[in-house]
Amino acid sequence: MRTLLMRVLLPTILSLTLLSTYSVGTAAQTQGTVESAYNPLVYSRLDVTVRLTRDGRATVDMRITIRNEGKVLVVPGYGRVPLNLRGENSTVEILRSVDLNTGRKIEAVVLDVNGTKIVRYAMWQPLKPGEERSIELIFRVGGVLAKGLLFDEFGMTIGPLSNRVEEGRLRIIPPQGEFITYSEPPRDGEWDLSGLDPGGVMRVSVEFGPLPFRSPIRGYILFWGGIAAVALVLILVRIRRR
Repeated sequence: MRTLLMRVLLPTILSLTLLSTYSVGTAAQTQGTVESAYNPLVYSRLDVTVRLTRDGRATVDMRITIRNEGKVLVVPGYGRVPLNLRGENSTVEILRSVDLNTGRKIEAVVLDVNGTKIVRYAMWQPLKPGEERSIELIFRVGGVLAKGLLFDEFGMTIGPLSNRVEEGRLRIIPPQGEFITYSEPPRDGEWDLSGLDPGGVMRVSVEFGPLPFRSPIRGYILFWGGIAAVALVLILVRIRRR
């Protein structure tokens, strides 16, 4: 009788355990879907550096550390980084995609979904409960600068994110020899990402130019407003002299 019970119950228990593990793994594999019922993955660290160049491009360097906060083994699978870029002719090119734990290249592709560029990466190494894994994604974005006479503008939205961010930052580096003159939200080129919940976005807009000053309003408004004010003064002076 005992042998019979073991033959019947043991495979059943094993099947249920494997089914539970597979279900969590499958949910994690679709970590790009914010609406997942249960997602045990968190970004324990997320660092984003955006370097702008004068040719109208930006190089985005993302260092992502993912941790399994669940109680069973999880396969992260596909992760997604949605990008809403300024400019209809914007482009995204993958430059580097690597597992920092092993140094091996990982799969990363660019998808276009209804006008939104999505960088999709793959992590198929299982994560034990509490285990972390870090990756680096570097991609070049083109056609995203609005060029002006003295000041240029850059705007980009990363997200919505699929996982909660424990600690992180986003940093904007202007082209060499230029300075950030205005930003939304008002920061000195660096934004704190810590505490972002699933579905959160990183939305930044910066103006930069050759003049080393910071302004609560956009530099081009000051520039053209100043020219208009000077022109008005000259007109008034000429009228008074008549």
